[in-house]
Amino acid sequence: MTVDRRQFLRLASAGSVTVPNVVWAGQDSSRVGKSRIRTVEPILIRGARNYHAWTLVRIRTDDGLVGIGEGFSFGWDNIERPRKIHSYMKQLGERLVNKNPLQIQAFVESARSTDRVTDKLWWAAAAGIEIALWDIAGKTTGQPIYAMLGGTLR
Repeated sequence: MTVDRRQFLRLASAGSVTVPNVVWAGQDSSRVGKSRIRTVEPILIRGARNYHAWTLVRIRTDDGLVGIGEGFSFGWDNIERPRKIHSYMKQLGERLVNKNPLQIQAFVESARSTDRVTDKLWWAAAAGIEIALWDIAGKTTGQPIYAMLGGTLR
């Protein structure tokens, strides 16, 4: 079954589709594993309502896929935390350029092999990037992230 996002949401709300079997319109399974990361862009967004900032990351591949992730800053009262996560995302992102976005475990192991492993902001940055990589993996394989990770949990 091939559907676009709007059709999928309509079918899913009616209970007419099983999510793991859906292939997104325009997806080509022959490209799985051949894509390369072109850019890793940390984005610092000015906050509102007493929250200083959000730190997002956008990863682009050479075949046009985009993955988005968030590096949660563990506290809304300090602007330095999101700035530090932003800086760490830049450092981690440099390691990813020209790498296969589906090699997520390799990225996590690379992030672990540093002297910053006890810094929770380092892991917030790594987690944001990992989320973006899973986003790309889901788009590449035509499956939502939760299906790739073993299905729904309650």
